[in-house]
Amino acid sequence: MGEFETKTSLARTAPAFISGLVILLVSVIAAVIFAKTLAKPVRRISESALTVRSGDLGAVEDLPSNHIRELDDAARSFNEMVHGLRDRDMIRETLGRYVPERVAETLLKGGGELSPEETVASVLFSDIEGFTAMTQDLGPQGTVEVLNAYFSAMVEILEDHGGVVTQFQGDGILATFNVPIVAEDHAEKALGAAREMIDACRTHTFAGRRLGCRVGINTGSVIAGAVAANDRLTYTVHGDAVNLAARLEALNKDLGTRILVSGSTAALVQSHELAARGTQAVRGVASEVEIFELVVPESG
Repeated sequence: MGEFETKTSLARTAPAFISGLVILLVSVIAAVIFAKTLAKPVRRISESALTVRSGDLGAVEDLPSNHIRELDDAARSFNEMVHGLRDRDMIRETLGRYVPERVAETLLKGGGELSPEETVASVLFSDIEGFTAMTQDLGPQGTVEVLNAYFSAMVEILEDHGGVVTQFQGDGILATFNVPIVAEDHAEKALGAAREMIDACRTHTFAGRRLGCRVGINTGSVIAGAVAANDRLTYTVHGDAVNLAARLEALNKDLGTRILVSGSTAALVQSHELAARGTQAVRGVASEVEIFELVVPESG
């Protein structure tokens, strides 16, 4: 009877064992499926975050909604963040078309405000030699192509030296050093930029045209700030220091020089060779101005 009872007991417990095993297997399979279901959106968030980190916001696609509330909230928040970053980039890019890029960044950081300031800065003014005759020779289309190539090259040089281009005036460029970006050695940087600008004109062509440029640099007090008219924003600098830089640039033509520097700038410079050119009466300035020439060897 003992053997019979054992077999009977096994016969009774077998279905329960099999049922338990089936339930266990189903649970394991369900857990695996759930884990995969959970892992997929988490992996997408992770991959999208890496794309955002690389700076390629245009390649980030919106994350889909999810039936799991927590994951759905995470996806929605992530999408809103990406949209906000795209909007910020668009604003920076749009602002950068009208004001210098560094000014645009300062405006964004300041919530759209850029307070006017009075400070000492080195001001650089340059123009193209023989520009009027060139425009008559090239015509409108050719002139624009040459100017675009020239301005692109000069702006790159100026920004590499810490300068901020505030205005294009015909063929002229007005750039500042120490405002709005602070630089203790602003006079040195301005002269370094001027020298490289002259070298670039000697060694490069712009839209197939060889150009010569002249530069005037002065250091003094300026008032800088963003001004607007009819919702159009312009960042600019004002003051006698700006006017003198422009006057020095024009004086190059009379003296047969390329780069003229005021005495106030020369007093701050040690790493560049300067040749004294005496004092000159400058239009718009009450007293004569001490002038120096930045020596730029023909070899560059």
